[in-house]
Amino acid sequence: MPLDKSLYPAHWSELAFALKVAAGWRCQWCGAKQGDIRRSRDGKREWRVVLTCAHLDHNPRDPDARIAVLCASCHLKYDRSPEQRGRRQRAMAMARGQLPLIEELCEVGPKANKQE
Repeated sequence: MPLDKSLYPAHWSELAFALKVAAGWRCQWCGAKQGDIRRSRDGKREWRVVLTCAHLDHNPRDPDARIAVLCASCHLKYDRSPEQRGRRQRAMAMARGQLPLIEELCEVGPKANKQE
């Protein structure tokens, strides 16, 4: 999602830069360094680490916002909705061989029984 600059303070670029300098140009969660090359677990994909600043309360207008310096991967993991996290956890469990519940295989409940 593109940055909506109208939500951020006028000095956002300077603030983000200062936070990245203070963090030693490393992700505060995984330790990845800005510009490093990372590879996927299977070794088929690689990307360059890009640091971002994440509003931990998801409110860029808050003057006392809690902000963390995160790599793009950690930032995306943090921002992902609980629904998406659950979907990914189920997919990973199934990939490991865990059988899904019947409700996960087909729609069950009022929506599924609704006639149009």
